[in-house]
Amino acid sequence: MSRRPDRNYQPAFKANVTLEAAKKEVTTVELSSKYDVRPNQINQWKLEPLELAAEIFDPQKSSSPPVEVKILQAKIAQLTLENVF
Repeated sequence: MSRRPDRNYQPAFKANVTLEAAKKEVTTVELSSKYDVRPNQINQWKLEPLELAAEIFDPQKSSSPPVEVKILQAKIAQLTLENVF
């Protein structure tokens, strides 16, 4: 049994396989043979969105803009005041 070389899959391909696996219309083994990907790899791809789901709903990350934006907004406000006077 020879070892298969490591592969780099495109994000669109991963998403397609993951969505198809999430539908549960076919088994992971069937998807594995259809796309020539190991079943364990498909299972890992299915877990990735679940792990990142908490970040989507984290209010602290979405409510505070990056520091650079705050600095730029302060500079805009200062220049606006200078132009008014």
